[in-house]
Amino acid sequence: MKKSLIFLTIITMVSCESKISFTFLPEHSATGIYNRDNENKGKKYVYYSVLVNNLPKEKKDLEKLLSFYHLKFRDSIFNNPDMDTFLTWFYQKNHTTSYFINKADDPGGFSSEILSDYYEKFGIATIKTTRIRETNELKTEITFTKSAIKNNY
Repeated sequence: MKKSLIFLTIITMVSCESKISFTFLPEHSATGIYNRDNENKGKKYVYYSVLVNNLPKEKKDLEKLLSFYHLKFRDSIFNNPDMDTFLTWFYQKNHTTSYFINKADDPGGFSSEILSDYYEKFGIATIKTTRIRETNELKTEITFTKSAIKNNY
């Protein structure tokens, strides 16, 4: 009986360890051209929005995972010499943000739902890679949200 109880406890503990997963949001990811009257006008950008499930407990582990996800797309995006900026917006995956997995923003009407409205509350971080035009080098920065920092990230 005691061995069975120990075995069940171990099985329960192992099954409770959840794997970290990323969910790409195609309705909230795009390629565009800057159209404002500043130094970026006419330059191309790409942004991805991604939900992250089962965040690691340590900030360094989280930063490593988010960076790995971003970097696996970076080089192919910057194969285009006109590309200037690549951003990845990371959100916690939960009931609220999961609404956007197969849905675009719904900005009007009685129940307006816009993903970016939840960034302050459920956002984790933004990773931004920019091309330095003078040297053609790529510079990547990660910025954690206030809510992520508040939750010990």
